[in-house]
Amino acid sequence: MLIFDGHSSRFTYDFIQFCWDRRIWPFLLPSHTTHILQPLDVAVFGPFKQYYKKRVEIETRLGNDHFNKVEFLHAIREVRKQAYKPGTIRSAFKQAGLWPYN
Repeated sequence: MLIFDGHSSRFTYDFIQFCWDRRIWPFLLPSHTTHILQPLDVAVFGPFKQYYKKRVEIETRLGNDHFNKVEFLHAIREVRKQAYKPGTIRSAFKQAGLWPYN
């Protein structure tokens, strides 16, 4: 199964035929609704942005108003641990109505 949004630039006869020829089931999400329906946007990327924003606010309060590359990578690693959990990812697909797939 291939999940994609229904923007006209991606939804062409040739593309659908390509999928069918290779036994790929295209699953079309309505255009301009991926922020609601796309599983990772629903429960993972949004919280990731919030966790990162909170981390930047904490660093700013501590007087660090400029991240160097090492500090940035350290912060991102911590934020990823908070946001990218297997249970959270499964929950994202469930909230979007795409899991469990039968």
